[in-house]
Formats: sequence, C-alpha cells, structure tokens
Amino acid sequence: MDTFLNREELKSLWGFLAIYISSALILMIIIAILYHSNETNKIHEKTLNGNKNCHHELRKRAHASRNG
Repeated sequence: MDTFLNREELKSLWGFLAIYISSALILMIIIAILYHSNETNKIHEKTLNGNKNCHHELRKRAHASRNG
C-alpha cells in the first residue's frame, strides 16, 4: 500500500521540518555561546587567582629576604 502526500501536505511537512531544524540549530548555538562564555570566565578567574597567588608569594619572599 503506497502512501503519497499531496502538494499541500508536502508544503506543510517541509515547513514543519524547516522550523524544527532551524529552532534546534538556534538552540544549539545559544547553548554553545553560553558554554563558551562560562568557560572563558572560569579561565579568566583561574588566571587572575594564579596571578594574585604569585604576587602574594613574591611579596612574601621579598619581605623575607629584607628581614632575613
């Protein structure tokens, strides 16, 4: 038993598929942008904390060398 779609049904199917695929792509792009932004912020915070720790350690060593 063969099932064929008429012109209006095909048009509706292609319209639905276009909306479905484009909305899925837009959602994935939004998720990727949010993920990238979050990871960039984490890297920035880690680098900033590392620099603060390094600066603090250098100040401790400089202070120790002056006093000792």
